[in-house]
Formats: sequence, C-alpha cells, structure tokens
Amino acid sequence: MAMNAYTALTQQAVRWLRNLSLAGQPLVDGGAPPPGEHASTIADMDQTFPATTNTRLAAAVRLVSCFAAAHVVLQLYLAHQRPPWLPLALLILFLFTVYVGALYWRTVRDSASQEPQATYWVDTLWYLGFTAMTGGPHSQFSFFLPFPVLFVSLRWGFAAGITMAVCSTAILLVIGVLSAGAGTPVLAADRVLPPIALLVLGYLIAMWANSGLALSRRLASLKEIDSLFNPRLDIEQIIDQVVRQLATLYPVHKYALVLAEARNPARVFRANLPDRIYRVCDTDAVELTDVLLRMATSRAVIYCGRQGLRRADVYGFTAANAAASERHASDAAAVANRLDCAGFCSIQFKLREGGTAQLFIGSDEGCFGPADLPFFRQLCEQLSPRIENVQLLDHLARETAEHERQKISRDIHDSAIQPYIGLKLALEALDRKVAPEEPLSKDIGRLVEMANTQITELRRYVKGLRGDGEPGHAALVPAVRRQAARFGELYGIKVEVESAGELRVGDDLANEAFHIVSEALSNIRRHTNAPLARINLSCDTEKFKLQVANPGDAARSVKLFTPRSISERALALGGTCQVETGPGRDTVVTVEIPLRP
Repeated sequence: MAMNAYTALTQQAVRWLRNLSLAGQPLVDGGAPPPGEHASTIADMDQTFPATTNTRLAAAVRLVSCFAAAHVVLQLYLAHQRPPWLPLALLILFLFTVYVGALYWRTVRDSASQEPQATYWVDTLWYLGFTAMTGGPHSQFSFFLPFPVLFVSLRWGFAAGITMAVCSTAILLVIGVLSAGAGTPVLAADRVLPPIALLVLGYLIAMWANSGLALSRRLASLKEIDSLFNPRLDIEQIIDQVVRQLATLYPVHKYALVLAEARNPARVFRANLPDRIYRVCDTDAVELTDVLLRMATSRAVIYCGRQGLRRADVYGFTAANAAASERHASDAAAVANRLDCAGFCSIQFKLREGGTAQLFIGSDEGCFGPADLPFFRQLCEQLSPRIENVQLLDHLARETAEHERQKISRDIHDSAIQPYIGLKLALEALDRKVAPEEPLSKDIGRLVEMANTQITELRRYVKGLRGDGEPGHAALVPAVRRQAARFGELYGIKVEVESAGELRVGDDLANEAFHIVSEALSNIRRHTNAPLARINLSCDTEKFKLQVANPGDAARSVKLFTPRSISERALALGGTCQVETGPGRDTVVTVEIPLRP
C-alpha cells in the first residue's frame, strides 16, 4: 500500500512538472520577451528571459529534489530501518517541503514573479545539507548543486555564478573530508574529485550563461540605440547618446568623434563621461585629427593596450606583412596615448555627400577584445543608414523651410519694411521743421532712432530668412542677449539672460526658441508693469527648456492665462507650455521641447 501511494505521488509530481514547464513561455526561447512586452532597454531584460524562466525552472528543480528527499526517507521506512536520526530527517524533510511548496505556490500564482539571488543561495544550502546527511560527495543530492549556479549565472552574470560555484565546492570538500571513514586518507580521490568536478562544471556553466546574458544585453542595447535617432538633433548629439547607451554595456570612460564632412573642415568633439560633450577648438582639432585619422578605416578596429603580462594588440586589421602590422600597432598606440586611455574601439560610418565620421570609444580598463568585433561591426552597419536618413530628413526640412523663408522675406521686404521707411522719412522731415531748442525735438529724435532700430532689425530678420546669417544653434544665445539688450533700451525693462553653457540644438529649434523669447518679452511689456524679466535657457540629452519670468504685482489680481502664440509654437515642436503665477509671486512661462521622439 505504501508503495502504491509512493507511485501515485511520483506520477502526480510528473504532471505538476509538465504543467509548470508549459504554463509560461517556451523554455527554448533564448531572449524573446513575454507576449505583450518589449525589452527595449537593458533594465527591461530583468522582466523577460531569463528572470521568469529561471523562476519556473528553479521551482521544477526544487520539486524534483523534494521528491528525491521523500524517496530516500520512504526507502528507509520501507526497509524497516529505524536510525536514530530518522525523526530529525522527517523534520528537515517537512521544513524543506514547506519551503518548496511556498515558492512553487508563488510561481503558480504569478508566472512573472522573480526571485532574489538569496533564494538560490538558500537552495544551495539545502542541497549541501542533504548531501552531508546522505553519504557526502557521492550523494545523489550533489547533482543538484550545479542548478543554482546556472540560474544565478543566467540572471546576474559570470561573477555571481562563479562565486556560488567556488563556495559550493569549498563546502562540498569540507563535507567530504568530515565524512571520510577511519583509515581513509583525508584527500582521497573519491572525496576530492566530486568537488573538483563541481568547480569545473560551475565555471563552464557561468561562462556559457554569461555569454548568453551578454548577447541578450547587446540586442537590447541595439534596440535602444534605434530609438535615439532624431532629426532635431545634430550628428554629434546623436552619437553622444549612442555612446552613453554603450556605457551601460562596457566601462566606457571617454570618446572622440571626428566629423569629416564634404567641403567643410573636420570638426572634433570629445567627452569624458559622464561630463557633457564639447567641441575641440580649431587649432587643437587639426593636431588631433592628424593623429586620430591614422586609424581611419571602414572596418571596426579594437586596440588593447599592454596590461600586466598581456601585450598590446590590434584587432580588425588584415596586415599584409609584419611591417604593416607594426605600423598599425604604432598608430593605435599613438591614438590611445592621445586619448589617454588603455584601450579603444574605432568605428566609421558614412555621412551624406561623401562625408565620414570616425568614432573612438575609449576605456581606462582596456575592456575591449576580439570577441567584441562582431557587435561593433553590427553597430557600424546600424549607424550608417540611420545617420544618413537623419541627414536626409534634415536636408528636406531645410529645403522646405528655406523656400518658405525666401517667400516670407520678400513679403516682409515689400510690405512691412516700406511703411517703416516712410514713417522714418516723415519723422526726419518733421524734425527739420522743429527748432533744435524746442522740447519736442528730443522726442521726435527718439522716434526717429526707434524707427531706424526697427528697420535695422527687420532687415537683419530678412537677411536671416534668406540664409545669410549664422547657424541657429551657434547664434541662439548671442541673439537672445542682443534682443534682451535692445528690449531694455527701448522699453526700460531690464532683461537678465542665463544659459547653461553652449546649447547644441538644431537650427529650426533655435529659430523657434528665439521667436518664443521675443513673444514672451512682448507679453511682459504689454500686459504687466514689471521692471525686470529673466530668461533661462538650458538643454540636456532629453529636452530643451526655456523659461521667461517676471516679478508679480501683489496689488493686482492675477488671472491664469496661456499665451496662444507661444503654446502653438511649442505644440508644433512636440513640446509643452506651462504658466505658473499667483498673487505676489513671479509669473513663469516654461516651454519644454523634447529632443528624443
């Protein structure tokens, strides 16, 4: 009867395991996310394979080990053996069954649940305990020890897996020594070989699982990089975001970007992460370009500097002879020395109209190796067409905008400027009729000066519409400061301009931002009595932010409003406009424009 009960229990366990394996996603899927989810970042990988799959497999292994423990105890009972430690074994079996049942029930209730690393350490301690109680290293429970190493390695990588393997090996070796009988050598082969086998197997498992985890993270990183391409950003801004994404995979500490555009001198940008990107001055750029472009090649190239016993080496070049190999190694060492890094990876991608961009990603730890070449080649193939598409979209948008600007400039020149010129001539004629000592003469002179200022401003605006001015991203902050100075002279309102460094935004966004500032200052003049206005411009990798503030008047009631023109401009750029105000408080208009789609 007991044997029939044992058989029925075993069959039920097999059905549970089959249902457990089929309840979630297919176990053969090495990196696909669960249905309805999208692993677009490395953090999302924790929500997909192998986290949830680990939980299901670990629950299955625990069930098998629980039935194995029950089988051992049942064998002792059926053999009518009554060892003195049987009550203790029954108690331990009961506690282990409760532990396994609780984790299994949680897995059944929530198939997407995840387990902390400590849970797998507890599993290891259980398996080691059963191994010690059932004959030492030769116990069947020692075969369960590699499974926690596998699950930890799949989820947390090589370091966590090899740590668990080493600790399990050390404890198993101690168990083997303590369980050795009298007259048996302490380091007998049958006591030492199982721990050594566990260590070797654990190392192989950790290496294999870590390679799969690294591949999953690289695929997730490539998906994330796909979302970084935005026509509103310049090329250097896009590459900056790409490198910062790569810094989640590798210990990247710095990079340099050489943009050799057709019919333009090369531009060099650098950054020491996590600091902001900056452009190298033209004098230093010439020297730096001469050194960096020695490694200019359409292939991905990796340089590993000398560290300890490892010699310096270059991967990715196909040297025709020893002299060429030495020349490549010398050029790569010069680049690493100029970038002040232990190793680097160089990739090249094409720009429109025959231009190229050479990117050097440096690491102080020399972490790159030949195994990383396929990934960077794939990255290079992914970057080139997308950069060209961004440039093409930007070119089409510029052409369309240029056509509209030319039309508007002609309309302004033929309509808006002419009345100002007529007004100016009339005021000058009136000024000549008034005697210089008359009080009215000063007022007329001031009106003539204002008319001249407006005509000059309109002509500068028309010149900008025709494309004869500075690039928008280079002229935004200076243009806002000039506008603030003129506004203060004309209307007696002091305007303070604050800018967080050099703003690297596209020309279209820069032009729109200038018009938003002009409209905001005009609103302050027309609708308030404020003697002061403050403008704050800032930009990061995510958004461009513009704030215009003026002091509130405690004596006047404040009515919440939304400036229509500013809101429409912000909405057209995919951004938002918010107004914060209140009795006795500053009125602040905040415009935020996203730089990523």
